[in-house]
Amino acid sequence: MRADEKASDEQIMAIFEETQNAAETGRRLGIATKSVTERLDRRGIPRRTYRELEHRICPMCGSAFQAVKSRKQMTCSKKCAGAARWKNRPRRDPSPVNGHARNRTNTGYILVWAPGHPYRHRRVGRVLEHRLVMEQHLGRYLEPHETVHHINGIRDDNRLENLELRIGAHGQGATAKHCPTCTCFDH
Repeated sequence: MRADEKASDEQIMAIFEETQNAAETGRRLGIATKSVTERLDRRGIPRRTYRELEHRICPMCGSAFQAVKSRKQMTCSKKCAGAARWKNRPRRDPSPVNGHARNRTNTGYILVWAPGHPYRHRRVGRVLEHRLVMEQHLGRYLEPHETVHHINGIRDDNRLENLELRIGAHGQGATAKHCPTCTCFDH
């Protein structure tokens, strides 16, 4: 005689009524959970589901779908979830120079969208914002050998009064003050 045959249907029903859990019923009777669920199904007794479903409407496509009540699922599919993430993505501050979105580089400089600029990054179409500010002030494009220095050393402070036009490279490699107004080394 198999272990699951030693428990009668009446015993299984009685314990299941009390526990409402097929696994616990099987443990108490010393039989497999699958045996309990098969007997419940044979008798037409509905098993309790741990997931309560609720009806929701997808905000992206408007279709109705069912979702587990305890989950934060807001859309009907991965496609709609991706569209929702794109729609609700954080917006970047527009640049005061040309009104397009600004991106910060990993070195702290600000890049601005400038697709028609002769010295733009070819693939990305962006230019360093401090160079654009200086170009607008001078009324011409800067030459590749010209650099713009941030007087206070803060790379995203692109106010005209904080920028200084230089000929040749300057930067962190300098070991002493390299201009009368420089505060790069004052810490």
